[in-house]
Amino acid sequence: MSHEVNEKNKKEVMDFLKNEVLATLATVTPKGKPDASCIYYVLDENNNLLFLTGKETTKCKDIENQNEVVLVLTNEHKKETLKIHAKCEIIADADLSTFVVNELAKKLNAGEKTDDILPVLQRKSTELVVIKVKPYQLLFSIFTEEGMRETAIDL
Repeated sequence: MSHEVNEKNKKEVMDFLKNEVLATLATVTPKGKPDASCIYYVLDENNNLLFLTGKETTKCKDIENQNEVVLVLTNEHKKETLKIHAKCEIIADADLSTFVVNELAKKLNAGEKTDDILPVLQRKSTELVVIKVKPYQLLFSIFTEEGMRETAIDL
């Protein structure tokens, strides 16, 4: 594994993170059991990931109980993955929720049809919150015919 991190490596990782939109979020339930779900995310100005969820969802309850999570992003065509270790913060803010929806609409080319694309918006009976995911460690892997190249970044 390559431990040398240079600006080219960092740019490669940040480009990957900016270009993807879907991640698998791994959490731990209050009973200590593993759980996972898919999320659509956007980045804020500090490169934190932001996603919407219902306040009463399993993932939100898991994060309330244990705010450390792992996310995995994959681009199967390029054979790249990014594993993110992070701490989360739950934020109830209507303006931030609107920002996340608008940014996701742009990334997904959804226009005004975000309700059709974002499953969380189909849940009309739940209060929405934004989860801010603050990465502290990244592991970027590229799989090629020559083998695997990894870049680990501690933030």
